[in-house]
Amino acid sequence: MSDEVTITVTGDSPEPTETWTSSDDDSDGAKRPLGGYGHAENLVPLFSKLIRWGDELTADMGTSHDDAAASATKAEHYAVYPQDSVIPDSASDYSALHWAAKAQTSGQAASDSADLAAAYATLAEDGVVPGTADDHSALHWASKAGASATTAEDYATHAVDQTVPGTADYSALHWASKAGDSQTAAAASATTAQNYATHALDQTVPGTADYSALHWASKAGDSQTAAAASATTAQNYATHALDQTVPGTADYSALHWASKASDSQTAAAASAATAQDYATRAAGSEIPGAPGDYSALHWAARAQTSEQAASGSASDASDSADLAAAYATLAEDGVVPGTADDHSALHWSNKAAASAAVAGSAETEAANSAESAQHYANYPENTPIPGTSDYSALHWAAKAQATVLGGLIYQGAWDASGGSYPAAPALGHYYRIAVAGTLPGGAVGINDSIIYNGSGWDHLDNTDAVASVAGKVGAVTLVAADVGGLGNAATLDVGSAAGTVAAGDHGHSAAAISGLGNAATLDVGSAAGTVAAGDHGHSAAAISGLGNAAALDVGSAAGTVAAGDHGHAGVYQRLAILDQAGQATSDFTGVAGWTYFCKTSGGPFTATLPASPAGGTRIRFADHAGTWAANPVTVARNGAPIHGLAEDLILDVDNQSIELCYVDGTQGWRII
Repeated sequence: MSDEVTITVTGDSPEPTETWTSSDDDSDGAKRPLGGYGHAENLVPLFSKLIRWGDELTADMGTSHDDAAASATKAEHYAVYPQDSVIPDSASDYSALHWAAKAQTSGQAASDSADLAAAYATLAEDGVVPGTADDHSALHWASKAGASATTAEDYATHAVDQTVPGTADYSALHWASKAGDSQTAAAASATTAQNYATHALDQTVPGTADYSALHWASKAGDSQTAAAASATTAQNYATHALDQTVPGTADYSALHWASKASDSQTAAAASAATAQDYATRAAGSEIPGAPGDYSALHWAARAQTSEQAASGSASDASDSADLAAAYATLAEDGVVPGTADDHSALHWSNKAAASAAVAGSAETEAANSAESAQHYANYPENTPIPGTSDYSALHWAAKAQATVLGGLIYQGAWDASGGSYPAAPALGHYYRIAVAGTLPGGAVGINDSIIYNGSGWDHLDNTDAVASVAGKVGAVTLVAADVGGLGNAATLDVGSAAGTVAAGDHGHSAAAISGLGNAATLDVGSAAGTVAAGDHGHSAAAISGLGNAAALDVGSAAGTVAAGDHGHAGVYQRLAILDQAGQATSDFTGVAGWTYFCKTSGGPFTATLPASPAGGTRIRFADHAGTWAANPVTVARNGAPIHGLAEDLILDVDNQSIELCYVDGTQGWRII
């Protein structure tokens, strides 16, 4: 009878394939024959352990994948979730993209209001204020008032909104009233501009449903903080310490799960080693860590011993031989006759081989899990994780960082008196000037801003705003005493058509003026009364109470009031430096230094840049009413490059505003 049985174990052990047969020589102690009686059923607990370890490894691998993917999604939401949409799973949070758009809209409103105030103050004499049907600047109405002053009494005192009899003109009283209305409108516009710039957080600008630039800048800061927190959370989800939950969650980091996967891999390797021990450990030697357990080789030897004992019993020889044959050669799943649930050596050797295969598969799965966790944590930015459309936590952390650094990051106040910029700046860092001084880029004043653009510092001059008028701030109402140089004219009543100047207000009586002759008794209270030029007899300098107005030329329509003659020249000198502004509705060629509000509701048109510009020439374009997307403006380059390219610029974003600056013949015009 042949007892030869062959066992083959395949796996990732140092010897991938080993074979034992019952005919191998057992004299070297390394291999043992199989057959006979034995206790190979003791391998059953090993198989149960291997199955349980494989299940745990699979669960850990899935959890690691899900946690890393959830972390990446959170980071993406806080960086680029759509505008006006609350971030999922948050009460009222918005993305950095949302707040940046809000700040841009508010800044545009403030800019529009400031431009309107400048137009009311400085627009050319006959220019219509943008956005009005037939309204003009204070300069326009002041000129009209000067022209009227050269005529007879009707031109001085005729009723407001009524033409002077016999003419198509209006009186000085009429134009003075109009100038007052313009001044009031300009003050209201300046107040609105101030409100759009600095009104308190979380409070709408008075009379509107809008918020100030200060409000939106604060919101952008809050979004920046949230994005930074999201980046921190993404970092925590990637690298937080082993066996510690990510702060604020019940989750663990990718590093934690990668370690667990490594542990599983180690356990699988240990399982494979244990399977090897259960298959081949020398007969008589217990399995390490399992007192009372022995290898299949041990039990095969015992079976051999049993076979030899059986052959020594003559009375049972036949039965014993048959039983030994059954233990040695019975089919894999067959039960040995005469036992409740015992199997052949072939059965147990096949089970040992299957166990080794499971251990090898578990090791492979552990390696795959560790690699997947590593990919979800650190796979390169902008590259999908292999086999998925997902991106790593490293990718979304970089996106969050880019979103944050693409905006402004307030760093605090800066003392410019030392003559140097802040050290080690990053893109978007900006400071408010607390102490004026001269920096390498030029002089800066209190409340100016300096912004780092990634390669150098930009300077925002915030000192052009009117800080106060006659020592007053806020909604200013001037009284006569606030304006210097008026003299007795400060009490002149021009509020009604009947307003007159009392004799005492001139500084001397009619009798004290030489050369009047009969004109001294002339009644100028009626429309017919006139005073001949030669009858007055003394110069304006001889008349007390006129102040700087003595030098005012009102002899023609072109008469103007010099800045110093007004009594608070600083205000008008400040306004005089503002650029000109106008509205465009059809093709035009721009003028250097102007701001054009392009209204394309009637259709698209072309704005041609100035010809032969000098270095530093600037020009601005703004969407008048949010119509550029439907009807774009084409900015024609007029022979000069735009950003170094021989191509025109298309403006097709609603509510956009841009400023172009001419650099040189190579780069041409650049957006700043």
